[in-house]
Amino acid sequence: MANRTMFVVMALMLAAIAIAAMLIMPKLVGNEASGLPEGFDGMGREQQVMVCAGCHQQQHANEMAGPHANAYKNLTGHIEESNGAEYPHRFYTDFLNKVGERECMACHATENLFGNWFTSTDEMDGMGVASADGSMRFPKARADRASQITGVDCLTCHYDGKHVVAGKDFMPTPGMDPLLSCTPRASALLSSDKSCLPCHASNMADMDNIYFRGADDGQTCISCHGEFDSEGRSTHYTYWRHDPTDKPVNERLSRFYEPLSVHLKGGNAIVRWKNDHMPHRIGECPEMVIDMRVTDTSGHSFGTGELRFNLKNLHDDNMLGAFDGKMFPGLNGISPVIGETDTLIEIALEGKWDISTLRLEVSGLSKPQYWTHDSVGVVRHKSTIPLK
Repeated sequence: MANRTMFVVMALMLAAIAIAAMLIMPKLVGNEASGLPEGFDGMGREQQVMVCAGCHQQQHANEMAGPHANAYKNLTGHIEESNGAEYPHRFYTDFLNKVGERECMACHATENLFGNWFTSTDEMDGMGVASADGSMRFPKARADRASQITGVDCLTCHYDGKHVVAGKDFMPTPGMDPLLSCTPRASALLSSDKSCLPCHASNMADMDNIYFRGADDGQTCISCHGEFDSEGRSTHYTYWRHDPTDKPVNERLSRFYEPLSVHLKGGNAIVRWKNDHMPHRIGECPEMVIDMRVTDTSGHSFGTGELRFNLKNLHDDNMLGAFDGKMFPGLNGISPVIGETDTLIEIALEGKWDISTLRLEVSGLSKPQYWTHDSVGVVRHKSTIPLK
């Protein structure tokens, strides 16, 4: 009996070792090892992501907290909220229920861009921008609904169906066995602004006109939206929505919200804001808000003001057509032009105040849609400026 039990235990151990060996066995592409485990393409999406996480723990932790990985969850949450009994704009609810899964999901759970949207991993001109009839081709959602839960994940931008795709400056870790790594292919295309284009086309549509006049020749999306190591090398896009409080702030992003000047004139606080930082316009749906509050050192409020940035004025024309003339919710904002938009906000002060204690509290919000309430916005910037 003991021998039979020992035999069973040994058999189970050998089976476990065999399975483990299969999982770490590199997948062969032709005669070339990709470094990915055998059967990688047959795994579920979440399991594939966890394979990447096995070596890239920190990147995975950041990604799971960041806006890309949460894109699917945020969209489905928005659809759920819009279907709630208290949501007032039923025409928008009906629209979301009809097209949300088909059109919105294309950028919230996108198919792998390399091998689908891009036609090459190596050539800068290997872009599948146009469809057969010459019209703009947008990305598609992953067809497998179960795979959509990971949102825009590492495979979306870093897997071409055969190999992992890395930036143009990728260098293998010295001494690492290529059979135990994913052996990425370096790609100049991934390191360029063009890799952001499929889902962020509206932010890049004006690259050749007034919106990009103030941008440096070498400025890229990553210049403002990237994280950098101690030597100034780009490591990934920034996770500003989920950064710890003690992490250094990306100055390019935070300075956008900072007023150019603040002063007191009579009974009004005069705030001057100018766009000297953001080279592209606001996208169709998102909104950025500068919330201003005049307080004293005890926190008592004497007046408020705000500045909204969105494309509602331009977007409404399309919305009215889509919704049979029904007005879309939200407040009109501006889309600032770099170097030109210079705005004065006057905040009338109420009550009795002491000039020596007055200050302007500035909060910068970023929101996914201008038609959602401000409470869903994420604070990017906070500052306190003395009023004199």
